[in-house]
Parts: sequence; structure tokens; C-alpha cells
Amino acid sequence: MAAKNAVSQGTVKDAVARFRVKRREMFKEFIELYEESKLASLIPLFLAHVIQFIREAELAVLSDCGETEAIRTEGSEELIHSLRQTCTQLVQIVTFSTRPLYMMMSEPGLMLDTEMEPAQLPLPVNWSLARQITAKLGQVFVSIVDTFVGREIEVLTAALKSGKCVSAAKLAANSLMSLGSDAARPALRPLIEAFQVVHLRPVRADLLRALAALCSSADIIQEFETCGGLAVVFDILCNPRSQADSEEKSEAAGLLAQITSPWLDPPMEDAQAGIICGTSSSHGGDLQQPNPNGAWPTLHLTPYISSFIAALTELSSQTETEETLLLSTAALANLTFSHSEAVQLMAKYRTAQVLVQATSFRKELSVFIQDQIATILANMAAVYSARAELVSHGALVTLVSFLQWRPSPMQRPAEVTASERVLKKSAIALSRVCGEENAARQIVDLEGIERLAQLVRDPRERNYSDGVLVACLAALHKIATACGTDEVDRRGASDLIENRLLDVFLEYSSRPESYV
Repeated sequence: MAAKNAVSQGTVKDAVARFRVKRREMFKEFIELYEESKLASLIPLFLAHVIQFIREAELAVLSDCGETEAIRTEGSEELIHSLRQTCTQLVQIVTFSTRPLYMMMSEPGLMLDTEMEPAQLPLPVNWSLARQITAKLGQVFVSIVDTFVGREIEVLTAALKSGKCVSAAKLAANSLMSLGSDAARPALRPLIEAFQVVHLRPVRADLLRALAALCSSADIIQEFETCGGLAVVFDILCNPRSQADSEEKSEAAGLLAQITSPWLDPPMEDAQAGIICGTSSSHGGDLQQPNPNGAWPTLHLTPYISSFIAALTELSSQTETEETLLLSTAALANLTFSHSEAVQLMAKYRTAQVLVQATSFRKELSVFIQDQIATILANMAAVYSARAELVSHGALVTLVSFLQWRPSPMQRPAEVTASERVLKKSAIALSRVCGEENAARQIVDLEGIERLAQLVRDPRERNYSDGVLVACLAALHKIATACGTDEVDRRGASDLIENRLLDVFLEYSSRPESYV
């Protein structure tokens, strides 16, 4: 039975892969339909290719089911009829137009069988109407592809819904994960409901991994919440009765990090509002103030936020693997952007202390983990009441040590970009904390002024990043304000604070070739 399920699910993956290849080919032809000079000649070819696609897809489905070609679904025939009708309308508009535009708009059915009367001269082609119908043609084709891909995905989700075979459910979860966005909408609910099947517990980590892979857009994440996904994450991370092991908690942290990512595109209506207002949802690594709870992301985190932060902090303190630490810190960092109470709760659960200890216990820490920790500390430093927590638990030592990171041409581009973010966020965190003289003097004792000045003067140390330059200049000015200019002068950096900030920026913001 398991071997049969494996073969069946492998066939499904192959079928969906074929649909994807054919879809790409069809869309190339569809794009050419928008060229007025090619429209009339390409419509029959396009129609023939789409109908061939439908027939091949039907044969694949019927062969999988062991049925004959004669048993075709009415839904497929309706799609073919709609496609033929739309193509006929388009051909007649492009090749001739014998009726006024208002008649064609009000009586589209007449365009299918109407013959041109000899006495009538053809009117000019209405390209505006042709483009409208071309767009409709594209919508019909998308519906066709979605229909057949959906049929194939139903084979995979059936293995989850039945819950009879653990190996089949595991294969189904991994197959759905590999299919990506095509499987997202139909697979969400079966994946979430599979957590309620007791004997599928051995595949919970696979289910969580699949959900994280499928939740790649804001609309899918909203549907994830509607289907009860947040309750699943809560149960794995926070509920002792779930008896989740370390792998499952790690995957749950990764899923939480994915669905709270502040760089995800907002839902369509929010995206349109953002365009109107001239704003963007992508922060590109820049620091932001924690969003008010009513803004995007729109997940209703309030019932879970305290438990999530407590569980993620505990996971960060207990894990011995860098992968789990990366996932837990990424989730914590995202929560500082997506919920206004996150920072106060991190102060309550001593998250900063745990993260500082996590860095001190490891000789070498991934730059990506440093990026997440620097984000958390910088966003905590933005809240006045949390600054004492940072200072008392040694966060300043961690932040100054992060400033020592140097981008290198030997690093991968992603590592170089992450290195820039670590430098920038660490400098921002220091500038926020050192408003208090006690904190500023600790930074001075840690030789923070010397390193900040070096980052300003030597563009290679910051990979020629102007963002790092501005953050370091701001930190130097804050230290000088708190401790006095004498401290800065004794360390040979007085020229960086005595001149106007803009003048210093222009002097050191050269832009030669960078590593990335």
C-alpha cells in the first residue's frame, strides 16, 4: 500500500510539473496576443494549444483514475466552451466589425454565429474591446490551469484527510511542500486538520515544514489564520500537553517567523492603499518602530503574543543547534515589528539576557543569527522602559562585539548584506541606549568610539554602506552629548562630531565598487 501511495504521489508531482511547463509555454503565446499586429493570426493557434492542453490533462487524470476517456467532467466541457466562445469573440472583433460597439457589448452571444452582410462595410477594429476580451481569455486559461492542478493536488490532500497511513501522509506533506504556491490554497486546511489525527503525530514536523513553505504571501497567511493555524503553532510551542519534541518546536518557530515576516507583500487591498499613500511594505532590512497592532501584519496575535515570546525565549535558551536558534530569534525579531506589546513582554521574560548568553556561549555565531539578535536589541532599545534591561544584562558588550564584524569578498552576497545589517542595527541600538550617561560610558570603556570612528572613516570596513555610515555618526553624536566632547576628542574622533553631520557624511560617503 505504501509503495502504491508513493507511486501515485510521484505521478501527481510529475503531472503538476507538466502543467507548469505547459503553462509557461502558453503564457508566452498569451503575451504575444497583446501585440495588435499578431492578434488575428495567433488566436486560432492559441486556441488549439489550450484545447490540446485540456485534453492531455483530462487523459492524465482519467488514466490515474482507471476510467475511460468517455467519462469527462461537465466542468471541463464548460471551460472549453467558455474558451471557444471568448476566442470567437476576439477573432470577430479583430477581423471585422459590422455592428456598433454598444450592440456587441450588450449582445455578446450574437458574435458567435453572425455572418457579415455583403452590403455592409467593415468598421475599424476596436482594439480597446479586443484587449478587454484578451484579458478575459487569460482569466479563462488561468481557471483551466487551476482546475487541473487542483484535481492533482486533491490526490495528495486525500492522503492527509484519510489519515490511514503515516508514510503516505509524510510523502503527501513533502510533495505539497515541493509544489509551492500551486498547492497553497487547497492544501492549507488538510495540513492543519492533520494535526487533529492522533496517529499522524510522527509527521507533525513535516506538516509544519510544509505549512511554512506554503505560507509565502499575505493572502495565504490570512487564510492560514482563518483555518486555525495560529492555534496549531500555539499548541506545539506553548502547550506542554502536546508533548512536542525539539524538532517540532524548531519547525513551529520557523513557521511563526514565516507568517510574521514584515517584508511580505500585504493583501491586495492593503497593497493598493500603500501605493496610493506612497508607502511600501518592504523594509529591506531597515529598522522600523514596532507596528501598532491594527496595522499590517493583520494576524490577531494578541491572545498568543505573551505565550509565544515566553516559549521562543525558552527555546533560544535551551537549544544547542544554530538552526533552531536562528528560527527562534527570527520569530522574536518579527514579533517586535508586528505587535506593540512585544518589547515589554521581552523585558518581562528576560529575552535580552537569554540572547546575550547565547552569543557568549558560542565561539562563532552565524552572521544571520547576529542579524536577528541585533534587530531584537535595537527594537528593544527603541522603547525607553526596556533600555535598563539591556544595559543590566550586558547587551552593550554584545552590540560592540557585533561592530567588529567585517564584510569580506570571500563571503557569499547574502552574508555580506547580512553583515551590513548587523553593523547598522548594532550602531542604531547603541545610539538609542547611550542617551543615559552610564550606558554611554560603558560604550566608551568598551572602545566603542574607536570602532565607530573606524567604520566612518574606512568605507571598506562597512562595505561602502551609507546606512552604516549614518548610524555610526548618530551613535558618536549621542555619546558626545552624554559624556561630553572631551571623551571623543581624546580618542581622535572630534572632527567627526564638531563639523556638521551632513558635511561629514558627504566627506566619507564615497561609492566605489562593493563586494555585492
